[in-house]
Amino acid sequence: MTAAVSAMADTPDLSWLATLPGRCPDCYFHVPTQQHRPNCPAVANVRSMARKSTEANTSDAEWRVFEAAVRADAAAHDGLVSQNRVREAIGARWASVQAKRRYSACWSRARRVGLLEDTDLTERSTDHAGGNAHRIVPVLRMPSWKAAA
Repeated sequence: MTAAVSAMADTPDLSWLATLPGRCPDCYFHVPTQQHRPNCPAVANVRSMARKSTEANTSDAEWRVFEAAVRADAAAHDGLVSQNRVREAIGARWASVQAKRRYSACWSRARRVGLLEDTDLTERSTDHAGGNAHRIVPVLRMPSWKAAA
């Protein structure tokens, strides 16, 4: 067996690729032309930082408005929360692109902190302004909601 064949059988060390311009230090792909490799740690970190940044830019006042609208919708509909009804209740308060991202982050935050949980129910979105009209969206449940006795 020649040296070239035995060297090919071994896993090559591609770390030198990270030293080339435009290469990702984690996946070694040429980012401008190849994007990142799926499951690249660098992409996961960027997405996590973007989510945290958006949530950090969501003020306490915006969160309180969102939470109040969610609680009111849950109280009026036996604990079920519709994204369409909450958007209509909040109104045009969040109209800019950045504000829409903060509004979207509120839904993610509400699920993560346990304010809302998924159900098997879905509905069609009426968000024409946001470009999500007619998409299927989940109807959520507020687990801490209790019917008045």
